[in-house]
Amino acid sequence: MKKEINNELKNMDSVLSKVKNGDIYNAPDNYFETMQNSIFEKLQQEKSPKVVSLRINKWIMSIAASLIIVVAVMFFIKQNSDTKGQLANSDIIEYLNVYVDDFDETDFAKYLNEEDLSISNETAINTDDIENYLDDNIDDLNEEDLQQLF
Repeated sequence: MKKEINNELKNMDSVLSKVKNGDIYNAPDNYFETMQNSIFEKLQQEKSPKVVSLRINKWIMSIAASLIIVVAVMFFIKQNSDTKGQLANSDIIEYLNVYVDDFDETDFAKYLNEEDLSISNETAINTDDIENYLDDNIDDLNEEDLQQLF
């Protein structure tokens, strides 16, 4: 069986047919004794790499660092000034709706001026409108509410 396989491999002209039977794991004589010396010789023959200095003038470095710091500070100040003291109207309205019972009219009156209290001609209500409103809504009021008004 072995001879048949060898004959078939020889006929195929394979690389395997050219391998000799024998010990293929042998190292040449004195290989391990001379290997260390040959490696050291190759290392000594190699040229040392060229060293490129990355030194940059200290003045240029200090100017670049100063510019970076100035730009960072300006950016930080701009970010803080844009958002400082600004609340969305929806946030204020939501807060007032939640905490409306905690406020007294005097709290609101502290922040009003004469211009806020004056009624312009555009918002003036005539007596006919008041009478119509009372006529429409008189049924909804009870006696206690009416007594509190007077």
